[in-house]
Amino acid sequence: MISNNSKQCIRNFKISALNFISEFFKILVGLTCRMQNNTCGSLRFNSRQEGVGGRVKILKAVTIAVFMFSTLPVKAVWTTYGTDYGWEIWASDFINANTGWIVGANGRIQKTVNGGLSWQWQGGFTEVFRNIKMFDINNGIISGHNGIILKTSNSGLSWSQSAGMVSFYGMDAFDSQNIICVGSNKNYSKTTDGGVSWTHGVINAGGVGAHNFDIYGIEYLDLNTILLSSSVISALVIPVPVILRSTNGGNNFSVVASWGYGDGFDNASLNDIEFSPSGNVGFACGSNGTIIRSSNGGVNWSVVMTSASDLRQIEFKNNDTAFVCGSGGQVFKTANGGINWTSWPNTGTPYNLRTISYADNFVSSAGVNGTFIRNNPVAAQVTVSGANTGNGNYESLSDAFNGIGAGSQSGANINITINTNITEPQQGATPGNGDWASVTIKPAANTAITVTATPNNGVPLFSFNGAKNITIDGIDSGGASLTLSNSSTSGWAGTSTVLFQYDATNNKVKNCRILGSSQNNLSGHAATVLFYRNSSATGNDNNVIENCDIGPAGQLPHCAVSFLGSTTNTTVYNSNDTVRNCKIYDYFNVNGNSAGIYIGAGNTGIAIENNRLYQTSSRVASGLNLNHNGIFVNNTNGNAFSIKGNTIGYSSSAGTGVYSANLKTGSYFYGIFLSAGVSAQSSISNNTIAGLDISGTSAGVNLINVQNGFTIISNNTIGSMTALSDIKYASGTSELHVFKIEGSGSKTVSDNKAGGIRYSASSSKFYGMRFIAFSNDPIIFRNNTLGGAAANSLQHHLANTSSQMTGISCEGAGSPALLIENNLIRNMNSAATNANPGTSGIYINLASGNQTVRNNTVHSLSITNTSSVCNLSGIRINNGINGIAASNKIHSLIISNSVSSLSGITISSGTYDFVNNMISLGKDSSGANMTGGSTIFGINIGIPAVSNLYYNSVYISGNPAGVSMNTYALASFVSSNQRNYYNNIFYNGRSNSGSIGKHYAVRLEGTSPNPPGLLCNHNDLLSTGNGGVLGFYNSADVLNLSAWKLVTGKDSNSVSDNPRFKSHTDLHIDSTMSTSISNGGLNIAAITTDIDSNIRNVSNPDIGCDEFNSAVTAEALNFDGINDYVSLPISLSQALTAPAVSEFTIEYWFKGSNLQSAVRFQMNSSTYIVAGWGTPGNQKHLISTEGFTNGISVGSGADDGNWHHIAMTWKRNTINGFKSYLDGALIQQRNSVDANLPSLSVAGILGSQFGSSEFMNGSLDEVRIWTRALSQFEIAANMYQEIDSASGLLASYHFNQGIADGNNSGLTTLTETSSNNFSGTLTNFDLNGTVSNWVKPGPGFCSPYIEVNVQGNGITINDGDLSPSFNDHTIFDSVNAGSSFVRTYTVQNVGADSLNAGNIIITGADSGMFTAGALIPAGKIPPGSSATFSVTFTPGNSGQKNAVVHILNSDCNENDYDFAVRGYGKQSSAQVLNFDGINDNVELPVSLSQNLTSPAVSEITIEYWFKGTNLQSAVRFQSPNKWIVAGWGAPGNQKHIISTEGGTDGINVGADATDGSWHHVAMTWKKNTLNGFKSYLDGELVDQKNSSDIDLPLIEVSGYLGRYNAGSGEYLQGSLDEVRIWTRELSQAEIAANMLTEINSGPGLLASYHFNQGLAGENNSAITTLNDAANNYHGALANFELNGITSNWISPGPELSEPLNTINIAVISEGYYNPALNLQSRKDTLKVYLCQNLSPYNAIDSSVGIIDSVSHSSEFTFLNAPAGSYYLKLVHRNCIETWSAMPVNIPSVYNYDFTSSLSQAFGNNMKQVNTSPDRFAIYSGDVNQDGVIDLADGSLIDNDAFNFASGYLPTDVNGDGVIDLADGVYADNNGFNFVSKIAP
Repeated sequence: MISNNSKQCIRNFKISALNFISEFFKILVGLTCRMQNNTCGSLRFNSRQEGVGGRVKILKAVTIAVFMFSTLPVKAVWTTYGTDYGWEIWASDFINANTGWIVGANGRIQKTVNGGLSWQWQGGFTEVFRNIKMFDINNGIISGHNGIILKTSNSGLSWSQSAGMVSFYGMDAFDSQNIICVGSNKNYSKTTDGGVSWTHGVINAGGVGAHNFDIYGIEYLDLNTILLSSSVISALVIPVPVILRSTNGGNNFSVVASWGYGDGFDNASLNDIEFSPSGNVGFACGSNGTIIRSSNGGVNWSVVMTSASDLRQIEFKNNDTAFVCGSGGQVFKTANGGINWTSWPNTGTPYNLRTISYADNFVSSAGVNGTFIRNNPVAAQVTVSGANTGNGNYESLSDAFNGIGAGSQSGANINITINTNITEPQQGATPGNGDWASVTIKPAANTAITVTATPNNGVPLFSFNGAKNITIDGIDSGGASLTLSNSSTSGWAGTSTVLFQYDATNNKVKNCRILGSSQNNLSGHAATVLFYRNSSATGNDNNVIENCDIGPAGQLPHCAVSFLGSTTNTTVYNSNDTVRNCKIYDYFNVNGNSAGIYIGAGNTGIAIENNRLYQTSSRVASGLNLNHNGIFVNNTNGNAFSIKGNTIGYSSSAGTGVYSANLKTGSYFYGIFLSAGVSAQSSISNNTIAGLDISGTSAGVNLINVQNGFTIISNNTIGSMTALSDIKYASGTSELHVFKIEGSGSKTVSDNKAGGIRYSASSSKFYGMRFIAFSNDPIIFRNNTLGGAAANSLQHHLANTSSQMTGISCEGAGSPALLIENNLIRNMNSAATNANPGTSGIYINLASGNQTVRNNTVHSLSITNTSSVCNLSGIRINNGINGIAASNKIHSLIISNSVSSLSGITISSGTYDFVNNMISLGKDSSGANMTGGSTIFGINIGIPAVSNLYYNSVYISGNPAGVSMNTYALASFVSSNQRNYYNNIFYNGRSNSGSIGKHYAVRLEGTSPNPPGLLCNHNDLLSTGNGGVLGFYNSADVLNLSAWKLVTGKDSNSVSDNPRFKSHTDLHIDSTMSTSISNGGLNIAAITTDIDSNIRNVSNPDIGCDEFNSAVTAEALNFDGINDYVSLPISLSQALTAPAVSEFTIEYWFKGSNLQSAVRFQMNSSTYIVAGWGTPGNQKHLISTEGFTNGISVGSGADDGNWHHIAMTWKRNTINGFKSYLDGALIQQRNSVDANLPSLSVAGILGSQFGSSEFMNGSLDEVRIWTRALSQFEIAANMYQEIDSASGLLASYHFNQGIADGNNSGLTTLTETSSNNFSGTLTNFDLNGTVSNWVKPGPGFCSPYIEVNVQGNGITINDGDLSPSFNDHTIFDSVNAGSSFVRTYTVQNVGADSLNAGNIIITGADSGMFTAGALIPAGKIPPGSSATFSVTFTPGNSGQKNAVVHILNSDCNENDYDFAVRGYGKQSSAQVLNFDGINDNVELPVSLSQNLTSPAVSEITIEYWFKGTNLQSAVRFQSPNKWIVAGWGAPGNQKHIISTEGGTDGINVGADATDGSWHHVAMTWKKNTLNGFKSYLDGELVDQKNSSDIDLPLIEVSGYLGRYNAGSGEYLQGSLDEVRIWTRELSQAEIAANMLTEINSGPGLLASYHFNQGLAGENNSAITTLNDAANNYHGALANFELNGITSNWISPGPELSEPLNTINIAVISEGYYNPALNLQSRKDTLKVYLCQNLSPYNAIDSSVGIIDSVSHSSEFTFLNAPAGSYYLKLVHRNCIETWSAMPVNIPSVYNYDFTSSLSQAFGNNMKQVNTSPDRFAIYSGDVNQDGVIDLADGSLIDNDAFNFASGYLPTDVNGDGVIDLADGVYADNNGFNFVSKIAP
């Protein structure tokens, strides 16, 4: 990075080189001037200036900036150094902290090389020297009295002399060639050749008459603009000061500031004038103690400070910080651009100071009596280390950034430590776009630090201004934190505490408190954390805010976090930024719109995850129409937003208290709002909105509102599912939406929960989920729960109001495909006492579109209005086209009056099929009567509707009290449309009790038999209560079925019989009782299943929703857990345990609560084989010869009441020969013994021990016994199959016997189907009912109605496809060894029966490098539904990797649905060492053991990362009877042990340490301390106990990683990383803070092993030493294979993996290129897109890199695109978009050089810029990035040049940091030649 000063320097040289003089200024001031310390190549510009003395100032061309900074505290200490007393020092100049010169009276020149500790005399002169300027270590100029001018070119060893005309008081230099000296009587001397020759003259000054005057100071701003300070003689002969200004290089001057007699400047002179590096802000100081200030390049001036001192000289440090010295040892300082000045106390001298100088953080001042004082004003407030240049101490972060920005930081890993509280200057802290590898900013250890400022309006405290790879980590090694606080209440755009702009990339702020109080409105470009626009190339990408507290710095801000990106094109959008794990609070500014997180235009791919948003106090909005938002995303051009895991609500981060807001009329509250694009999926998932109290007169509340976007809304929780009134809303006429969905883009709303919501508003509407269709994009509502478990969980409770409540509402003018399935809507209540226009569980009113409403449950909806007309429906369809409502359950809907209407399902118009629905009305869920006499409709069909009713069960029950309206199980008011009513139960059992009213089974319209359009038959029509009437037809009651058949001409095969429902809420049929609806239906070919997805009888289905047919065969056997069991033949026991049997498998399906004794062969207490034994939660498989009851675990969850497949296998004398599987997954394994199975000659038993105890409680199915140990693949593949014969199959029991739940009293034999005749005998079973009987359903085996299909990338992958393809995602990206890439596949059930799919199995040569995830959602896949699973490819080494994916399922024809996958591993560095668990180990030096256990050591820490199955002997120091072991014991019982701390009775490692994932393990010990022996897992305390007052055991033998010292055995199995051994007890905070950090040194660090050795998985046979990075305690590897992916150096470790596809690209920007040097003027950002190689050439992936100015190249890593052939598209901030000539193959092509030939660019669209060597560049000048270089680009450049803009701007075409005519040349030339982009 080039510093501001150096950039300015380069600019001045460039102007000279081009002979370009434009509108830049020169300014002279009436004292000698000095430029600040600047470096320009080998040329250094320092200057000094002094009133009536002198200094030289080299200032750069003017740029415009605004400064509003508060004064900084001054804390530094001055040191006095002796020169020679008695002489007067007039001028000084330091070129660095150590080397400088002082000059003054008696011709003295003195030099120091040690910062003033000692001085060397130079020269031999007698004149008074007033000015000195050293351009670098060798070259400099001195001027003084009597016209003397001296020049040196050898660091002052000799001086050559020139003569001027008069005494010189001031001197300034524009550069090393252009120098002006000024002095007495308006005289000057000027050189343009570096002092070789001089011209002399008198200035021409208008406005001062003929008076002579002395010039005390000069400011040489540029070659045109010069400022002078002086004094003149007024008419009253009183000296008063003036400032003169020239804009023509000094040819003439005019007065720009003067003061008259009596203005306070009488007899005063302006002793010095000095301007900041920007050239805008300048000061002049006077003998009357006054400082005057200009902020516009010297045109206007005003007084900013007066004092009693004679102020002599000014020195700038940067644009904001400056110093001035004066009489009495006074020094003043400003930190805000001169607006305020603070006296610097205790300078240590009373003498008058004449000169002041700044260099490398040191301020030096000198004056009379040989005084020289020095100060380091930054005294380690901020410390920089690790930089290439600029290491040291600084006063502020701003200063530190300037320091490291002054030189190249290529490859540097810079650390910045904040040592104390600091106040930043008013321009804030801006690191800029450096070329470092990384910058880490942290507070000092054990210190809570605050960085604060009140910056200028629109200025942030900390700006990531184009910055890259910077981390601010607020947690230091001691656990203290960092606070960043900006107390500015400005509303100007850009006001913020942390700002990302100008393409800031890969930065992170974590573990900080970020406080701000910006007062701009919500979308007004100000926030506490602001991701801003102003991007020109890539946008602000991949930045992270995490684990931060974001709150107010005083006044509450309008927004805590805001994203407002550039919108010129998508390439400059802010993308892939993340805010996660933050506490965001008190962002509700009551005076405007407000939000916790706001995402506006110009952003995409933003992740907002796991944050907590809350308000600590109640807030009352001050005005109307002021919205308040939690998370608000409003950007329809952005995509892929992730809003996940956030909590909005409460008054604390702990989730306690209430988030209270009072809003005014026209205001809305939004919990989460999203309006996004439709090209990539956004998600709102796993969020919680709760603990809210919204009141006032607001317009409404939308807790989650998705307006536009392709979006998944899933697993969110709103309110509470157990408590009432968790969310309260009280307002006027308004709407409350829990979920509001609208706009374009397909959307899925699934697995959400809402409850505990209480609202009170007049004439209000409540929507659980509301969809407003404006387009035809599909919408899905699936698996949602609306309403908690408690009654009235969702409630409107305000009396004397009207209320409309809806669970799920779908309405609008669009025609979307609608799917509403598997939702639960319950416990919704309206207590409003006015008329209720409608309360519904599900409401649909759509113009058209396919609509499916299935498998939903609606119950316990109620209206407690006792008098007004209300409407309540389970499902209400006002308009629906091509709809089906199937398998819905509706019951317990209650209205408390007799004037209203209640419907289970009602349709007003449209075309709908109603199938397999279960509707029960008239009672509440407890069975209490609905005593209100309102009209009830089970199914209500309006006049224009076209409907079909198949297999519905409708039941009306209860006893109304008082007045009763009529009720109908079915009421169809359709008279002519086609309608088919088949196989339904319409049962009205409602009975009057002192009331009147008729209760009909059915009402149909018609005037004669066989009305038009009606087909009606095979129904059960029944009405049985008091007031019951079978039907209503032709305006008359029809009393019985015979009469009904006669008058309607229909229902010839219908019955009128009690269907025997199980209960009023469960309309399944009690199959134990006879009913004529059994087999009474007519087959409907398109309907093959019932409400439970059971297959219907295709010949004679049952009537109603339940296919209960008593002839249905059972599928399993239920055991009651009391005394049921099945005995198996003795011959089976003998065959299983014969001496010839050396392996076996027992497998079965189980569903229940206790699988005790599932399959048991036992002779006595010491001879047995039991597949399933023990109490729930601790169940095992046992073999008496394999450790008796110390068996292997069955697996967690086997007894959770769901079907599970359980298997155990055994093979004699085999490594891991004893295994347990649950649902096809390996649970546990261990080595088997070399012994025969126990010989058994007794009956085997299912479900009991000996038939007398330990009874199983649950159901069994498909028990199989093999004399072969099945593989995991065989077990998983056969899970869903019924097998009768196979190799080694000894016995097979299908349990497909008897009548499910029927009377099976005679069926006491369990048939064995393998032809081996090992049938069993049932004992004690009831054999009647649902328990202790043959039952169904079983787990679900293969069926001809099941059809499975698998897709990748939306493309079907055929079963058995062994040819991987990019198209269907069966080819993975190329991945670095140890890194991962994930593909997702979809399993579809395209059949008519539910599909079972088990674990995904992967086989093949490289199967270990592919990992399959579980199916989501788990469980059976219903017809027409799907589930997904992922496969993760993690190559262990380089090369092509192949495997086969197996989806094992219940499709009979494709039960092993398999396909091949392929990936490519790339060679990468190893990160960890893998131990095989057999004999691998690392021996550590004896000296390490000795130093760890020395008697002087009273505390230790051992820590490491582990991933594996057994951490036995992880880190072990042991000699006989003495040990320290960090990780010991068998899996599940692993400990840390110290022999002096209880022997092997240690402390627990932690339960999850051996689960196969990476875990950080640590033990600490401190002698004789309460809880001095501690264990930590992943930074969390696991176990602790008091330590003894005994020294550690002295161990003087080698230590080991991974083995027991004394011999073989106890080997570690898994991988180790980052092993560290300390002779210090680390705190929990230190352990947690350093877990992911590699540490080489630190207090007490004895050894540190990083394991970053070798190549992952490659041949590392030569690398047998484990390096210690701390103290050379290197270890020796023993027995490792050192080749392959185990027993070798491998990857990845717990740290982040290496990136994926990488290509090195070389490119030159035309404007940056210097052909003479073959260099570019700067490094700069380039964004590269991978684009499809066929039309439309869409971008697939992108990457950002920084092109090096020397090599012209950078690496670009692509994380998402699969391997393939792609065009490269280059996008640079001001160059023309350029494409590669041809597609390149990724990853096989690793380099692409655009600089080597025109033919490397598509259409040869480049320019040759050098012939030796040949170099080609992309065209520069496309500033607006519209793909063409034209006048529009030139206009932007001209405007910025006119406004003197500088910095990292797109208009800076040549990269010199300045916008001027030189930049316009490129745009003009290329525009003249019609340069534009050329693309495929």
